[in-house]
Amino acid sequence: MSWLTTKRKQTALLIFTGLVLSWERHGIFKSFPSWVDFFASWFFHAIVVLLVSGLAFVAIFLTHEFFLDREYKGDANDLVFYTVMTVLVITLLFAVGYMGGDPNDLGYWPRSPV
Repeated sequence: MSWLTTKRKQTALLIFTGLVLSWERHGIFKSFPSWVDFFASWFFHAIVVLLVSGLAFVAIFLTHEFFLDREYKGDANDLVFYTVMTVLVITLLFAVGYMGGDPNDLGYWPRSPV
């Protein structure tokens, strides 16, 4: 499987995490008004995952030596995997948390007064 490189796997993980995040943010059991809205949301949330992962990567890289008293000598690919996977796990935990809540409340704020 030489076509399945580390970079491609990381890109697939980023795209999948963006999909899960857009699905969770839109409302777990709600449908999108159109395919354009779905793909726009997916793209936007993939960019958000990329930015959050980038910020986490920089924060970890710059503070690693201060907190752990040793210089970071690992592979940058490992760090990218850890940051994107953290975003994915947090998103799934939020989704599970919202699913365990009020069954009549399937979306996000603002909440309807009815």
